Amino acid sequence: MWIDTAARGDRVDVVIHVKERPRIARIDFSGNQKRQTSELEKKLFLHPGEVYSPTAVRTQIDTLLKYYRGEGFARATIDAAADSLAGHQVALRFAVHEGEKVRITRIEFEGASAFRAKKLRKQLKTKAKNFFGGG
Repeated sequence: MWIDTAARGDRVDVVIHVKERPRIARIDFSGNQKRQTSELEKKLFLHPGEVYSPTAVRTQIDTLLKYYRGEGFARATIDAAADSLAGHQVALRFAVHEGEKVRITRIEFEGASAFRAKKLRKQLKTKAKNFFGGG
């Protein structure tokens, strides 16, 4: 959007030029190996036919990253690219780099004097990885 102004005596003509945003034609995923595309599609709030907005795409990436972190992939990264198509449409592509699943091998408490480390460890949702599981 841009604005042109032209002064005519005591009047000012304002012309606003507006460019329509393209619509999303399709949404694709690449690079996801440990999570199926159907699982990722359930986490989308953007859908084909909606107006493409870079801000909405960034929010969508944050939502997908939150899902991956909840699944234990703390090092996952996601990039989005909008490829132009005919008819004022874009193909939205999410490139997923899952990385390795993060495992907790040891938990240490520093400076805890009111409670013993064993009691604090029991209060945690996550446990350290050992022979029987956890992590």
